[in-house]
Amino acid sequence: LLSWRQRLVDNPKSEPEDRIKLVRTALDFHQTQVAEKAIRNLQGQGVEPIEYLYLRLLTTLAQGRPAKNIAIRQCREILNHAEAPLEAYRIYWSLCLDSVDPRFSREAIAHMEQTSTRAGPYGLAALRTLLQLPQQDENKQRLHARRLWEHPLVQRHDLLLSLRAAFFGKPVPETALRAALGKQYDRLDNVDLQEVTATLN
Repeated sequence: LLSWRQRLVDNPKSEPEDRIKLVRTALDFHQTQVAEKAIRNLQGQGVEPIEYLYLRLLTTLAQGRPAKNIAIRQCREILNHAEAPLEAYRIYWSLCLDSVDPRFSREAIAHMEQTSTRAGPYGLAALRTLLQLPQQDENKQRLHARRLWEHPLVQRHDLLLSLRAAFFGKPVPETALRAALGKQYDRLDNVDLQEVTATLN
């Protein structure tokens, strides 16, 4: 598949979309050098700027840990665009929260807290990540937990995550757990609910 895409790109009649597919295929096959060459040929060829930047980021990530600082700079550039994809946010946070090299952790947390105020999937992703961080301020953790609970796109596992954060170090009340489980679990009797609560705690 990779060689076929390369031949297609080498054709004088090839389109930018063919080069984009070559980059993605090269990354899938861990052919970083092929992807890097294709990326260089993409710039200024009618490709959407944000798509070019994101593909460049993916190519940088394929180089591993030595390219981390470059990848973070590229993430910052992407996130300056209103149409930045959600996955770029996740990549940025993950890179900055690297436990082996935590130099950028404060930057990531500040960015997530800012992003968490958004109502859509970006805010939801930020809240989910914030609530899974260790050693967070208890008041902030409860604030994030409440906002995740009230988020319009919240899922059942988000509600359980909120409960765990809000009652961290304390038993989760059965009434709170029933509220998180929702009507689908109304058939649980009190004994079942006590068992589930005990397991969660």
